[in-house]
Order: sequence, then structure tokens, then C-alpha cells
Amino acid sequence: MGYSRVACLTIPLRRMLQMLDNADHGLLLRALAGAPLPLRLDSGPLLLALGGEVLAFDAAGGLVLGFSPDETYLQGRGVVQGGVVAALLDYALAFCVLARLPAGDTHATVSLTVNYLRPVPAGPVRVEAVAERMGQQVAHASARLLVGPERVLAATATSTLALQRAVPPAGRSWR
Repeated sequence: MGYSRVACLTIPLRRMLQMLDNADHGLLLRALAGAPLPLRLDSGPLLLALGGEVLAFDAAGGLVLGFSPDETYLQGRGVVQGGVVAALLDYALAFCVLARLPAGDTHATVSLTVNYLRPVPAGPVRVEAVAERMGQQVAHASARLLVGPERVLAATATSTLALQRAVPPAGRSWR
């Protein structure tokens, strides 16, 4: 039985890292490059369904997202289901850390702690998140979910995220 030869392609490192990047990161890089805000979060079906958008951000790791969960996400008592509230907070935490990573790097949530302070009604909510510490392998972030025009605090969250680097830090190698 013979083997066929496959030609090897040479791909520049920069292009390879762009191909490894995820859609959320690409969206955030557009915002950081000066796309007008609010910027619709269109990188996934759940983000679209929740009406997600980037409202504001800063280079220091702060990010404000807006969502509009509708009646689809209400539980029996007429308030947004707790898992959906956790997802809104998790999105903000993840996006604020992702905005601080170079192209090609990504992360995964390792730990998410949510504190529910009051019911969240259907309609517009604001989620403010900040990346508090960015290490080589782990990041820590916190977020708060605000409801109504008075921006009443309804939930808070903290998260630990494992960083997945496309290129090892200077002086280190992947084993």
C-alpha cells in the first residue's frame, strides 16, 4: 500500500494566529480599533437573542455591555431566570478579559460566583465588568448587573479564567 504526498503550506505566524482567534475576540478587536459604539454582539446566536451590545470599554480592562432579555427568559414568577442572569454576567466577565488579550489568545471560565441581590425584570440591563488581574496563566474579573433607569444593583459576580496563549511568554516554552 502506497502513501500519497501532501504538500506543506507555509503560513505566516500573524495569519495563523488570526485564524486561531475566535469570533468574540474579532468583534472586540473591531471595537478597540474604533468601531462606533454601541456595537452589536453578533458573534453567536445566544448573544443575538439576548440583544447584547458593547456600550463602553477602556484599555485598563473595564467593559460595559447592554442586554435586553425578553419574556423568553422569564421563569414562573415573571423575572429573568437565574441561569440567564449568570450567563449575562459571564459574558461581560469573559469579554472584559478577552479585550485585554492579544490576537490568537483566548480563555476559559474556570470559576464563576454569582450573588443574586434582587429580581431582574425583562428588558434592558447593563453589565459592568473589570479585569482586576491579568497573569500569565490566569485572570480574575468582577462584574455587576444593573437594572432600570436608576441602575439598581441586581447581581454581582466574580470569575477566574484560565488563559490559553497562542505563543508562550518570552523565556518560556510549551511542554
